[in-house]
Amino acid sequence: MLNSLLKTNKANSSVLILLATVFLSINTSANDFETIYQSALKNSTELATIRANSEEATALFKASNSNFMPRAGVESRYETFDSDFENLKGGTANAFVEWNLFNGFKDVQNRKSLGAEAKAASLEKERTEFNFRWIAMSKYTKAQVKQEAVEIYKRVIESNLKVLETVKMRRSSGRISDADFIEFELFDSKLKQDLLRLETDAIAAIAELQAFSGVSPISNLSTQLLPKQLKLDELNLQSLLSSEKSRLHESQLKVEAAEARKSLTTGGFLPEVNLKATHGSLGLRETIVAPETAFGVTAKWELFSGLESVNNRRVASAQLVRARAEFENSKIENISRAEQLKNQLKSTLVRFDFEQKNQKQIDRFLRTVQEEYRRGVKNSNDLKSALELVLETQLNRAALRSDYFEARAELQEILGVELGEK
Repeated sequence: MLNSLLKTNKANSSVLILLATVFLSINTSANDFETIYQSALKNSTELATIRANSEEATALFKASNSNFMPRAGVESRYETFDSDFENLKGGTANAFVEWNLFNGFKDVQNRKSLGAEAKAASLEKERTEFNFRWIAMSKYTKAQVKQEAVEIYKRVIESNLKVLETVKMRRSSGRISDADFIEFELFDSKLKQDLLRLETDAIAAIAELQAFSGVSPISNLSTQLLPKQLKLDELNLQSLLSSEKSRLHESQLKVEAAEARKSLTTGGFLPEVNLKATHGSLGLRETIVAPETAFGVTAKWELFSGLESVNNRRVASAQLVRARAEFENSKIENISRAEQLKNQLKSTLVRFDFEQKNQKQIDRFLRTVQEEYRRGVKNSNDLKSALELVLETQLNRAALRSDYFEARAELQEILGVELGEK
């Protein structure tokens, strides 16, 4: 009996351990970067919207090709004529072919405008898709850094509490003044206030990452993404900004679309020529013999349309002026921003490398100051300054990681290419 109970307990324990292992692995994997990135690829509303915009623009462009083709079909009607001379009732039908031969080049310019818009939408989609992983890295690291800042503050608060205990003992023995003790209490209060703010920032960053990826809940982000050295000196910004992959080229395509729309309005001042062929009965009173075959070319020139054509051209002209101004502004902004981001990345990488090398030295420095404070070599101000230095250094190191991925993702989006690594 005892053996069977032991076997049952062992079996149950094995099942519980297995379930616990699975549960823990699920929670852990849900917080690693690759899982969150793959989820974002499936659930990103921003990416879905950009792709839908590109598909819509491409479909509109392809649909414009139909304007250059003839239209064929059948039509039918039922008619009644009741007068003193005749009384007719009945239905007729005919097949038809229509072809617009000339309409002031409206179809040509419309196709050109839609083609430019389709290229711009496709370019935006390509830039977003190739850069999406780096955007995910930026959001992931930002949230992770906010979490790390909270943990850093908690550790410093814990260290400061231990210092407070030592300070209390020294004050009771008369070795330090009340002012020194109050200074550490105020420092503790400030740290706790800052911690509340950082916890709020961390919650907001996690919520942003959850909305971006569709993964919820997210707790401790487990993947440590580190900056890598880039070939920034080889980066020719002028050449890349003038390429067909850049964000600037997208603005140029919008100018081309606006120019085509302005040319399209010229068609309102020109005649239209249409060809139409029919076979069948066009109506009860059209002919005595049916079916008949008819072929004709009609030309129509609208001489007055309530100034519609004039005002349409004015609207298109204003839109073209705006598109050209936006392109010039975009040129200035993109060149300036690309230079800023390039310099920011250079500075970030140098500073991060410096912080990496000094990390062990900073930890050693704090331990040394704490030990010397206990021996009476260092005073309370030296110890507080050491705690502040450690806090600042650790926060800077974490923030530099976030700055790196954010700047890299933005620069790559502007240039339309992935930056080369050393």
